[in-house]
Amino acid sequence: MPMMVVSMQRLLIAIASAAALCLAVWLGFSAGDSRPVGAPAIPTRKTKGSEAAKTDGPVGPQAGVVQDTPTDPAKPMTTMSGSPATAPEASTLSGPEVIEQWMSSTDIPGIARAILAGFPKLDPKDHLLAVSKLAPLVGDEQFDSLKRLAVDPATSADAKEYLFHDAVNRSAEAKWPMMFAIMAASGHPQAQEAHQALVSDLGADYGANQGQWLARIQADLKERAQIGK
Repeated sequence: MPMMVVSMQRLLIAIASAAALCLAVWLGFSAGDSRPVGAPAIPTRKTKGSEAAKTDGPVGPQAGVVQDTPTDPAKPMTTMSGSPATAPEASTLSGPEVIEQWMSSTDIPGIARAILAGFPKLDPKDHLLAVSKLAPLVGDEQFDSLKRLAVDPATSADAKEYLFHDAVNRSAEAKWPMMFAIMAASGHPQAQEAHQALVSDLGADYGANQGQWLARIQADLKERAQIGK
């Protein structure tokens, strides 16, 4: 009888372990897509010598990890081994491969600096992939870098859309200046959506009067800062 009890206990432990493993695997698959709500799907591209690289959602660090770190463009990146990273040659590597090399660094602020510095050299078809990796690394305090990309005429339309949806989910301190910049940018594909977002948040509509919009945004942000102190 004791042997039978021990065997039954071992069987129950084995069943519980298998159930826990199945749950962990299911949760892992469920969390695969972490892009902002409404943002365009991140493309999957093939890299040389490998199968198609999956790029759905940010790789590595999560949002806000750069926000308290000065972004010194002169600071070199470091690889996983700790040695300085060498800038990849655009002529020998595809855009996704260049981005993958940037993402392999252990220097998190360095990754953001590398993407920002190399962004103008990327093919527009790789802009969406680049901003999907960059946005989660940039905290609200450094959001101006993303705002510049969002209104740059050279940035691809799908990358602009991604940055718009990313900003919508940010704090007012990051969101409102971004919405104003997008609304004021001539021909921006999300200009009307940005206008509606500001009307909804501020409860007022100043039409095309940019001076009134800016004054209202600055006044409300100043009030929020005073309340927060």
